[in-house]
Amino acid sequence: MLYFILIVFSIFYIIYNSYYIVMDFGSIGIFNLVSNLIVSVYIIGSVFYILKNKTNNKQ
Repeated sequence: MLYFILIVFSIFYIIYNSYYIVMDFGSIGIFNLVSNLIVSVYIIGSVFYILKNKTNNKQ
C-alpha cells in the first residue's frame, strides 16, 4: 500500500515537473525553484518515513 502511494506520487511529481518545464517561459524562476524544492522535500520525507516504519516493524 505504501509503495503504491509512492509510485503514484512519483508519477504526479514527473507530471508536475513536466508542466513547469513547459510553463517555464511564462513563470517566475524562483517560484518554480521553491515549488520543486517543496515537492522534493516531501518525497524525501515520505521515503524516510517508510524506511523508519519498516525498521520498526522488523524489531
